[in-house]
Amino acid sequence: MAVDDVKQNQEVNVEVNENKPKLVTKISFDDVLAKAKDHSYDLQIADYNILISKQGVRGARSEYFPKLNFSAGTEYTKNFRDARETTVMSIGDAFINPYTRYQSVLGINVGYNLFDFGVRGGNLKIAKEDVLLKELETKEKLQEMNLTLLDSYTKILMTSKQIEQNKEILALEQKNLELYERLYAAKEISKTELNSSRVKVKTAKNKISDLMSIKQDSLNWLSFYTGDVYDINNLQIAELKKPNFDVLAFKDYTKSITWKIHEKNIRKKRT
Repeated sequence: MAVDDVKQNQEVNVEVNENKPKLVTKISFDDVLAKAKDHSYDLQIADYNILISKQGVRGARSEYFPKLNFSAGTEYTKNFRDARETTVMSIGDAFINPYTRYQSVLGINVGYNLFDFGVRGGNLKIAKEDVLLKELETKEKLQEMNLTLLDSYTKILMTSKQIEQNKEILALEQKNLELYERLYAAKEISKTELNSSRVKVKTAKNKISDLMSIKQDSLNWLSFYTGDVYDINNLQIAELKKPNFDVLAFKDYTKSITWKIHEKNIRKKRT
């Protein structure tokens, strides 16, 4: 291989390594939650929905202002049989001239709706209620994301501990298998006892593999919300902190976000 080809391959490898995302090796629930709030697609869409609903309020308020129409233009009318009369015919807003001429037109039309039977006021109230509704929906999205992240983080924490425990069990079972193989070679035990020890080793390996799959699936959910890629083999996971709120304080269903959203929807429909 030529020297130039070797340099080219090295440059390609460097570019691939630079594009490869950096693996995260240490996480805590607070860090995951903070990154998810900035990266979550659902929350970004919900924020834009709030901005759109606020523009709806401005549109509803604009109905209280007069409507102003402005038009301007220049036209050239050619009549091959110019008449001496200066009679101008009109059809609707169009004028027909009996002679050839240039014409500049400027028009302004002002209108205001005096009676609307409360439609403008109702539309403005609906638009304001829609802003509050979108803000509640954003809080609901945040609450759902928190629960999903908490569930995934808890699974990662639990499976990580179970994996470590099963690795210790696997190490013990492998040592037992070595002893059973020596005993079998010395004809001290039967083939059945040796196979039983092998089954235990295989069972421990399968258990670790299943737990790794569960852990990887939960890490994929974290990646979806945070945008980070996690090192499953060298990941250090911080313990969950004890919540600083009283669970019994949430017994009143009228304080829940879901109930408030339904109330806002009913109020909009009633308006």
